[in-house]
Amino acid sequence: MLSSYQLLTNAIETMTFNDHFSTQAATYRRFRPMYPKELFDYLASITPAHKRAWDCATGNGQAAVALADYFDKVTATDASEEQIREAITHPKVLYDISTAENSELDDNSQDLITIANALHWFDMDAFFLEAKRVLKKKGIIAAWCYGAFSIEDSVSSAFERIYTDLEPFWPRQINHVRDEYKSIEFPFKELDHPDFLMELDWNLAQCLGYMSSWSAIQNYRKQHGKDPIETHFDLICDAWGDYSKKRRVTWQVHLRVGRVK
Repeated sequence: MLSSYQLLTNAIETMTFNDHFSTQAATYRRFRPMYPKELFDYLASITPAHKRAWDCATGNGQAAVALADYFDKVTATDASEEQIREAITHPKVLYDISTAENSELDDNSQDLITIANALHWFDMDAFFLEAKRVLKKKGIIAAWCYGAFSIEDSVSSAFERIYTDLEPFWPRQINHVRDEYKSIEFPFKELDHPDFLMELDWNLAQCLGYMSSWSAIQNYRKQHGKDPIETHFDLICDAWGDYSKKRRVTWQVHLRVGRVK
């Protein structure tokens, strides 16, 4: 007989999605939250022209596809061939495999550069030089990240033990996310901006599916040969209640946005 955890894991795997791969890239595409439309409205409003945008380290292409509503052409690059293979297709989005530090884009060709939840992985000095090379005069660059999600107190306490178990397994670059990108030296004319929030209503399978995409979860599994979610699954289920019940999950978007000096 399958355990409750195995039954829920099967539910995660058999939910209706656009792909059925078991790779990490597919997990990202399935469960990563979408960014708010208001963020892209704002970025388009401060960008002088709307011919070309570059979404760097695009991952599954969430930001790139959103930008396509505002720009004539979006180039979306990622160093991972697997991520590009799983990316969301769109007629105005051109995907390419390249690093953030060497995009192979033309000089002074981009009106906007976006980096969604990825700047902390870059060689920042090299990337910022590349960004300045490809941005047009008065072009805009925007980098944002988000950290742990918030959920109602009656449920969030059940996740605390997982967070404690995962602490040694986060890459050091995650410290930039925890610092909300504030400590990153941003060599552009920085602009004030509104606050943005991501909000979703998720059931338990969706919430745990998202958690399973974390790099720390993958690192923990490799070292211990077991899943930290499964270890604390009964506690989480007791707190959540009915698996199908949806709860509001939120993330604060931490944004740095600037113009070429």
